[in-house]
Amino acid sequence: MENNTQFAKRMTLKEIRMNTGLTQEQFSKFVEIPYNTYKMYENDISKIEIGRLFKICNRVGIPVEEVQI
Repeated sequence: MENNTQFAKRMTLKEIRMNTGLTQEQFSKFVEIPYNTYKMYENDISKIEIGRLFKICNRVGIPVEEVQI
């Protein structure tokens, strides 16, 4: 029996940002989140709020399910 299930690797916030080619500061402005707050999310110092996660995903055009939090 063949199993065609594929498991997509979830992307971290850093990987998402790096795919845009922006710095942390530029990306934080792009997604309209304060720079220091975004930096804490990316460095896993603070957990991201769900509303902000949706905001980032909407801005970069990826499903929330593809984000590793």
